[in-house]
Amino acid sequence: MAVEILARALFSKAQARTVIAVELPRSHAMMHLDTVMTMIDRSTFVLYPYFDRNLRSWTLTPTEDGKELRVSRNADLWQTLAASAGRRQDHGAEHG
Repeated sequence: MAVEILARALFSKAQARTVIAVELPRSHAMMHLDTVMTMIDRSTFVLYPYFDRNLRSWTLTPTEDGKELRVSRNADLWQTLAASAGRRQDHGAEHG
């Protein structure tokens, strides 16, 4: 619910067009996304070495009228991040 509240606030102020929510494991080592995955630039991330590569994630976007949210489960977090950044996923790069 908190992600939906944040997404609505960002969309209403035109601060974002897409929000990607990631479900983290219940672990003190992974309490916050920025402690396990940090975005360095538009297409580069640094990952915690024990990061689960198969975390569940969802994409939130506003409907055309901006009054509702469209929420869809992502098949693959990495492909979703690459598409959101306007890039294709580099299959040659190591994930970790």
